[in-house]
Amino acid sequence: DIDAMSSHLDFTYDNKNFNGLPDLVRGLQSDGKHYVNIIDPGISSSQPAGTYFPYDDGIKRGIFIKKLDSTDPILGQ
Repeated sequence: DIDAMSSHLDFTYDNKNFNGLPDLVRGLQSDGKHYVNIIDPGISSSQPAGTYFPYDDGIKRGIFIKKLDSTDPILGQ
């Protein structure tokens, strides 16, 4: 969830406040349980280039929804 994210960035977790998360997940898995992470589809575009892989890779692959008649992705708020 958003509270566990690092700086509200998808595919990250706050390793200060949730430093035991990887061990928790491994513990659940060793008991035959599943950990289901909620992924918010909003990928941040405000990080410096080269510092946030999900955005950089999405731009490289051209996977984001684009403005009409443009190669620029639509940016939400």
